[in-house]
Amino acid sequence: MDFDARWTKKGGDSIFGCKDHVKCDAGSKIITDFSVTDASVHDSQEFVSLVSEKDNNVKADSGYIV
Repeated sequence: MDFDARWTKKGGDSIFGCKDHVKCDAGSKIITDFSVTDASVHDSQEFVSLVSEKDNNVKADSGYIV
């Protein structure tokens, strides 16, 4: 049992586990940074820690529109 994992709901389904948040280079597709959280952490919370001021081209889904 993973003691860091948590329960969350997605699409009406209960999910127990962890989530990977990944930053990739657009050209090479190489992972340049990542973090692992429990499943209840929303992606937007980790987005801030993965993106820096040097990143001038960020592609994300509609959940990140500000």
